[in-house]
Amino acid sequence: MVTPDTFVEYFNSEKFKEIYDTAFEPFKQNTEESRFVESLQIFHREAGDLHQKYHNKLTMNFNRYFYVNDDETHSLTAAFTDDNEIIGIELYLNEKYDTDDVWTKNEYALPLEEAVVSAGGTDVFHNYHYRTENQRYAYDLTNMVEFYHHNGDPGDLNAYFVFGNDVLAPLDGVVVDVKRDVKDNQIGIVNQDEPSGNYVIIEHENGEYSLLAHLKKDSVKVDVGDSVVTGEIVGQVGNSGATTLPHLHFQVMSDKELNKDSIRIRFKDFESLKQGDRVE
Repeated sequence: MVTPDTFVEYFNSEKFKEIYDTAFEPFKQNTEESRFVESLQIFHREAGDLHQKYHNKLTMNFNRYFYVNDDETHSLTAAFTDDNEIIGIELYLNEKYDTDDVWTKNEYALPLEEAVVSAGGTDVFHNYHYRTENQRYAYDLTNMVEFYHHNGDPGDLNAYFVFGNDVLAPLDGVVVDVKRDVKDNQIGIVNQDEPSGNYVIIEHENGEYSLLAHLKKDSVKVDVGDSVVTGEIVGQVGNSGATTLPHLHFQVMSDKELNKDSIRIRFKDFESLKQGDRVE
């Protein structure tokens, strides 16, 4: 039987049809068996055998496993239900960047009083931003209770634990840009026209700029030119912009323009953070 622990045995033996047979029915409906098998055959030919490296669980009944080859040039992420049905597989050609060793000159505080890191780190398993240069070291911050993002109707924004939480200035600085009037999305709707949604950008010493994005409509409490201090409330977590669930997008950039490079964040109280970490 294909389970997270035996997945590599089946993969390395090229038993791809057996892996497909383990998949969740909606996955099969969207993925033809022949195309699935062919994709894994090509990937195995290029990558060679795999072994398990990471595992995490960020939501109820949903487990993610990260498998890599010996040289870590290729990787595969598989998502399983608690009943060991495969609900998704992603194939990656791994890339590492010299900028992984370039940290912010400033040290930053977390911009929420408590949070769970839903995306963050220096690999594609922990951080979906990692492949995109202008967001590579960004963090998505949310909050959960026993793997649940909400308590109540999943379509109700106010049921989400993080929605409306205070967003704090991560360091002393001067506000250089704000947006406050973008409507919060209903769950499942994504606003690609204004991907950052409502946001605050703060200029700090050493030519660094923090971005706090996806804020709640009309919650921004600061204006351009305002001086802020670490821990000052600048807005509230929302669901505006290119987001499917309420969360805070936090990154540090080399310029106030939204398309500038992100910089790996040096935190005051943590050596590093990655997906799955809880901060209280």
